[in-house]
Amino acid sequence: MKFIGLVLTIVAILLGFYFGGGDLKMLWQPVEIFVISGAGFGSFIFSNSSYIVKAFFTHFKLYFSSAHFNEKMYVEMLNLVQDMSRIQRQDGLLAIIRDIESPKPAIFQKYRTILKDYDNQQFLVDAFLTFAEAKKGDFMLSELKMKNRIKNYSMVTRKLSDALYRLGESMPAFGIIAAVLGIILAMGEIDQSATVIGQAISAALVGTLLGVLFGYGLFIPMSMTVRNYAHDQEIFQKYILQAVMMVYKEARPMAIQDSLLRDIPHHIKNKISIGY
Repeated sequence: MKFIGLVLTIVAILLGFYFGGGDLKMLWQPVEIFVISGAGFGSFIFSNSSYIVKAFFTHFKLYFSSAHFNEKMYVEMLNLVQDMSRIQRQDGLLAIIRDIESPKPAIFQKYRTILKDYDNQQFLVDAFLTFAEAKKGDFMLSELKMKNRIKNYSMVTRKLSDALYRLGESMPAFGIIAAVLGIILAMGEIDQSATVIGQAISAALVGTLLGVLFGYGLFIPMSMTVRNYAHDQEIFQKYILQAVMMVYKEARPMAIQDSLLRDIPHHIKNKISIGY
């Protein structure tokens, strides 16, 4: 859906220019694109820590993907935790711990959505092991550790969102720089015909257009996507933490189901059919 939105934005601009009598070939200015993108990413690298720059590339699939934390994700996690609760009641917590510490935990294999989500799968494993290592009565300390882990998980993503937003806001300025460079080049053609000078100036103005398009049509929407992901991930990891705590407190599977169903976000709960 996000990719459709990006395509629609670009197509609307191109068709508006075309139906207004413009020649689309005039908008293809590789030099302007090079100046804007090169200067923009250079400033992005210069103004951010290396882990933020790395996160920009590792989160690339996220920018144009659909909602990650959807009803399928929540239902699979609910079913997985109920499976863990049954194993815990039948074979004890050590059976779960031995399984999740193995290279290919058997308990995850039938839950394909969770299996593909390494970060949250690992968070679930870490939560179990943290509570397993805690002495009896130290649940509050273990809970605090995992809540701090949630903050750390979302910190990088939120910082990436802020960095992309700042990049988006700076793009129009880099577009102006590209346009000014183009005008300087156009002035070097001042002894040429009006047609040549006009073409040079129009090429320069494309820089301003691209700067605004990259900023408000690409990078700022990417920033909002990352921020929404960080928010949804934090909610989901709190959901996981609550589920793990209930298993350790030896709650009945039906009690776990009722509690976790109540805590599913409202917009997702409406999509889950009864009996899921």
